[in-house]
Amino acid sequence: MSQWSGKSRGGGLGYTLFFLFLKYGGLFFAYTVLRFVALYFLVSAPKAVKNLYGYFKNKQGYSVYRSAVSIYLNFVLLGESIIDRMAVIMGMTDKYHFNFKDEPVLKKAVENENGCLMVSAHIGNWQVAQAFLHRFDRKKVNVVMVDVENEKIKQFIKNSVGRENVNIIVVKEGLDYLIDLVNAFRNKEVVCLHGDRFVEGSQVAEIEFFSKKADFPLGPFTLAKKFKVPVSFTFVMKTGRTEYSFYATEGKIYDTEAEMMKDYVTALEDMLKKYPLQWFNYHDFWKER
Repeated sequence: MSQWSGKSRGGGLGYTLFFLFLKYGGLFFAYTVLRFVALYFLVSAPKAVKNLYGYFKNKQGYSVYRSAVSIYLNFVLLGESIIDRMAVIMGMTDKYHFNFKDEPVLKKAVENENGCLMVSAHIGNWQVAQAFLHRFDRKKVNVVMVDVENEKIKQFIKNSVGRENVNIIVVKEGLDYLIDLVNAFRNKEVVCLHGDRFVEGSQVAEIEFFSKKADFPLGPFTLAKKFKVPVSFTFVMKTGRTEYSFYATEGKIYDTEAEMMKDYVTALEDMLKKYPLQWFNYHDFWKER
């Protein structure tokens, strides 16, 4: 897999623009403008387009035409995910419907006295669900983010949770951030992170994903095993224009990292088979020539 820069597409400028669209035009005006912004990305992000085409054509088995259309729809959904998380931050939650059918499963894991590791991915819109973490009785929630993410994005995500007990753990090159993770697990706190990206210098494990090899970060899974905390794989997927569904696996304490990562990749693959357009990894993810 080629090196990922650590920076999410649709950075600080994108967040600021969508914030203004929402504030002065409303939700559906922002959605309308987004259709034209998505066209811009088709010509301004050739590497992302190329990698998305490989994903749709070779992993999802789409035709050439369907792959091309899916790339545009993927950019639209990416923009909608930014708009939706902005709307939630701005207090517009009444415009959305959230299906929390797996909430009892996650609630049991999160409120476990030994802490919990919530592992998601860069699919769907997991940040929207962060605004509802107050539904769980936990003293502290740690959200793991990479250092090169724009500061405005960090602040938006922290604000979306709406609680003072949210701690942002910053991942930089090297292993210093693991100390913060160790302390969080020792204190039996909740740790929320994405398990599908890593920065240079991190330990990785090669796993088969959509029948091809790909690297996944090993460190968080190793710590979860060491401290024997339950692990829940959680995803929030857009299921309608203003509707989201919350998915979570039952918290489980694993004996090995291999078993844990296998279950994670299986859960991730299952989600992408249901919602193929919501894959927001735009680098060369798989180890292919």
